[in-house]
Amino acid sequence: MTTAVAIAVVLLVLAVTNVWVHLGPTGVHLVTGPLAALLLLLVGRMAALTWPQRDPVRESVLVLQYLLSWSAHRPETTPL
Repeated sequence: MTTAVAIAVVLLVLAVTNVWVHLGPTGVHLVTGPLAALLLLLVGRMAALTWPQRDPVRESVLVLQYLLSWSAHRPETTPL
């Protein structure tokens, strides 16, 4: 699967899921949400993405933890 096709499928799944959440029956969302997530994982696998590439949140959390720890250990500056 090419990158353009994978991006198009992801955007289509996200758009359909967003519309379904607002217009579909409420009780079915417990099933359709995880199915959409599974479909997105399969699309990522078909596009030959590795697990770290499919999980940008983990990397973002690590960067945030680094920035917070850096700012917590930064020496206090005094105003002039």
